[in-house]
Amino acid sequence: MKKILLIALGCLSIGTVASAQTIAQKAADKEFAKYNQTGEFERCVYRNNVKKMFVIDDTKILLKLRGNKFLLNTLDSQCMGLAMFRQFTFGTNNNKMCDTDIIQTRRDICSLSKFEVLEEKS
Repeated sequence: MKKILLIALGCLSIGTVASAQTIAQKAADKEFAKYNQTGEFERCVYRNNVKKMFVIDDTKILLKLRGNKFLLNTLDSQCMGLAMFRQFTFGTNNNKMCDTDIIQTRRDICSLSKFEVLEEKS
């Protein structure tokens, strides 16, 4: 009886995590849909200018900066665990994030790329 209860609780918690991931993914997709990619890039961004970050998927991170500016970092390759956990740590000690820096998820170490300037759709 205890085993059945534990299995049921385990399935419930997996369903809750999957549901939370789906909600977070929909929010990130909705935010990303508001912008057009410009083809203009910046190599670095000051971290203290970043107001919020949205993980779009395993290759894309959307940054909302002060002054209502938005940048997109599209990683060169898939970063495992980025979309699943929606969090990462930086591999740099200074106040800048640059296209030469690395990030680390629970499952992978990945390189950032250049930051593409986005413009709001009209």
